[in-house]
Amino acid sequence: MPTVNENLQDDMQEIKETFAKRLNYLRVNNKLTQEELAYYLDVSRTHITTLERAKSLPSLKVLIRVTKLFKCSFDFLLNKNITADHYTSATNNFFEIIKSADEIYFDDMEVTVEEKDLIISAIKHALSIVQLSEKRKK
Repeated sequence: MPTVNENLQDDMQEIKETFAKRLNYLRVNNKLTQEELAYYLDVSRTHITTLERAKSLPSLKVLIRVTKLFKCSFDFLLNKNITADHYTSATNNFFEIIKSADEIYFDDMEVTVEEKDLIISAIKHALSIVQLSEKRKK
């Protein structure tokens, strides 16, 4: 029977591995090099390598920076039961809700199918501007 300490070590290794996979997923999906990510997180490139190889866990400060940079939760970064599909599907679900709604009203006027598509395009465009703005701040 494993000891409490062995269980804790196993749990910590699982968290390191989950974080490593998620960090790499987010970096690659956002087309960032390890050097660029290191710059945004204010750490060394070798630290990013160490994190992506599950050799260590990030400090709380770095963890918070990762959540802000990629607009994701701690849960997504550390919990292996939250999949990348859950992370990426949140925004898509929002758009699907708009598309599939039978009726949407704005100022007592019904929104047409074409207008729904325009609204979705406008929101996507606005989100991309916000993301660009956030990246430039860093």
